Amino acid sequence: MKATPAIAPASRVVLEIRGPVTQAEIAAATTRLMNSLVAPRPVTHLLKTIFVEMAQNVLKHSQNTSAIPAIISITDTVDSFTIHSRNAASPAAARQVAEIVSDTDRLSRTGLVRIRRAELHKPRQPGCAGIGLIEIRRKTGSPVACTISPLSADESIVEITAILRKHDCS
Repeated sequence: MKATPAIAPASRVVLEIRGPVTQAEIAAATTRLMNSLVAPRPVTHLLKTIFVEMAQNVLKHSQNTSAIPAIISITDTVDSFTIHSRNAASPAAARQVAEIVSDTDRLSRTGLVRIRRAELHKPRQPGCAGIGLIEIRRKTGSPVACTISPLSADESIVEITAILRKHDCS
């Protein structure tokens, strides 16, 4: 029998959480992530930070919503990691997330630092998005994608995707 060369997969899911997201599950998933990654320390540190920010965003906005399962995943695509989250949220919260993502895409790294510092000194409203999304954009150096799909008058699906290029943080 002739042996065929192994073909490396184009991408692989490194971590995925589905269903209700809890603080304990985020902590356990973060530990699993850190134990399973084989990458330079700066890459693993940034990936952990981005994962936790996105997971906290899902946790914050998924409470008291429908039975739509939240999803947070990390995919290794050889040159980069793709971090994706999807959760149900109120239309107002979904719009706020989309506005922040849109606003951060227009700013330079210096502008993002300035906005982050200003946001840190503002009183925070419960359930409000902001600093975490600014940090994701600042740390990845890549645009963050956000899509909103209305489900009803009271609920929308929010999807956020960030890409962490491995060579940018090594």
